Amino acid sequence: MKLYTKRGDTGVTDLPGDKGIPKDDPRLEACGTLDELNAYLGLLHSLIDNPEDGAGNDLARIQAEVMDISTEAASSVPRDEDSIRELSRERAIALLEAAIDRMDASLPRLKGFIVPGGTPGASAAHVARTVCRRAERRLVRISRDSPNERRHREIAASLAYMNRLSDYLFALARYLNSIGGTGDRTIV
Repeated sequence: MKLYTKRGDTGVTDLPGDKGIPKDDPRLEACGTLDELNAYLGLLHSLIDNPEDGAGNDLARIQAEVMDISTEAASSVPRDEDSIRELSRERAIALLEAAIDRMDASLPRLKGFIVPGGTPGASAAHVARTVCRRAERRLVRISRDSPNERRHREIAASLAYMNRLSDYLFALARYLNSIGGTGDRTIV
């Protein structure tokens, strides 16, 4: 099978269950932003000194979750296993919260606004955080535009995850700067 199909040359593509979707469709905007986020998460993982530690394991799990959210965003109908997915997403959110708490416990108290930057890993975490926020906004649009209540609930569970993921990436950036010896640059 060839890598290229030429199907998208006219500005349309196919999504699961839908053919001829314009490439600026809100679902494609969300999927593209989630793909961009996942690429930055992969870059971030490659920049962590010890990818087998907690953050490396977190990022591998997070990338799988972002791929799953992208699958949800691509579809125009809710999945059959909706209630199972919501419970799984709740567990995934709890794992993010535990990781945030673990990192935050070792960090100095915030005393101003953080200026993104620092170590290469922390800088990548800040970029991933901003892309995560954009993906969250794209999911809000899909959720708002969905007439199907089950689909709306499915996307809402993803929104909660994405909101917590951006918090995780913020905490991770601070943590990576702390263990890297640079600390945070702040504006009071």
